[in-house]
Amino acid sequence: MDFLAKNRKTEHYEHWEVAVKFYLLHQGCWYGPNAEDRLDIKLDHMLNHQLPLSQHPLFIEQHPLWAGASQHLLMQGRLYTNPFSDEPIPTDCLGYPLNTSQIQGYWCFQREQHLIDEPLYQLEKSDWLTGRKADSEPYTEHADGFVHCQSESGKFWFIVPNQWPQR
Repeated sequence: MDFLAKNRKTEHYEHWEVAVKFYLLHQGCWYGPNAEDRLDIKLDHMLNHQLPLSQHPLFIEQHPLWAGASQHLLMQGRLYTNPFSDEPIPTDCLGYPLNTSQIQGYWCFQREQHLIDEPLYQLEKSDWLTGRKADSEPYTEHADGFVHCQSESGKFWFIVPNQWPQR
């Protein structure tokens, strides 16, 4: 469970599951950059495992005030598409609508990197949400795994190995 809180306005108890994730569209699925994670799997786990924990009989037995707590899911982050691949963008995941305003990034295979027409700057993981710093180093080499960058114009990019999403 991520957060258990009492709403001061309503006086009701709330269970919140919160995640910040980054997913890349490939062959109809949204994969995490390491390819071990997928949006459909994460969403299913949060809805069918994590959220129900606050209503589990053992939890309620130990914390009776939380019986009937409302459940809330907040998943934020960024969705990435490959501009060098003509692929339809799904409008939902597991029947839940995708917020298309979150499709704010791009990704490509290492073999396609030369098609990016502006300089890239590698991001530290702590900068994935906020973007590059003034002293960010230009990205020029292929990494062993994936790399997250931001372009000179502010576009976010993931560059993934040519065999991705296979490991």
